Amino acid sequence: MRLYIVRHAKAADLSADSCCAPQGCGCTGMNADSRRPLTRRGVAQAEFLATWIGTADRRPQLILASAAVRAMETATRLHRALGGACELRIASELTQDRPVGDALSLIQWHAQVRDLMFVGHNPQVGELLSVLACGLPPQQLLMRTGDLVALDIRASDPVGSAKIADRQRLDDRAGPDDSLMPASAIRVRAAGGC
Repeated sequence: MRLYIVRHAKAADLSADSCCAPQGCGCTGMNADSRRPLTRRGVAQAEFLATWIGTADRRPQLILASAAVRAMETATRLHRALGGACELRIASELTQDRPVGDALSLIQWHAQVRDLMFVGHNPQVGELLSVLACGLPPQQLLMRTGDLVALDIRASDPVGSAKIADRQRLDDRAGPDDSLMPASAIRVRAAGGC
């Protein structure tokens, strides 16, 4: 199985006064942290990953994402880049602060899926990478916002079985700053452009 682990793109800081997600986001009943939308930088990160996944030789058949606004905004851009060739579902197992065992269970429940993507949060996504790819240097286990790691794993026995096939993230020197901006106003620089 190819497993794509994605940490949601950069999100707005937690607003102490109110929901910072767009009107009509459908996020009623969520805590304030779960309602944080992507920043301008986060949109650029998500669009960069979407451009990459849209041209990848192996593309996910299923995207499972946390219901948090920042994760869904990231996942939706990835899903759109695949032209509807895969399914996008919310997975409560990927909600922030869930244990890594929940993500491992998702792998086993979806073992028949050839190429699977998770869009979630730290610490879970970083811990998942650590459990699947034992023995990596600590700097390779870090999952920053907007990180995508493609792993080839044994779905039936994933712990320690991973080989990193690829890793993608928009260069920190490229693209816009962290202020909020509508997605329609973002242009993504090519991977080589700094």
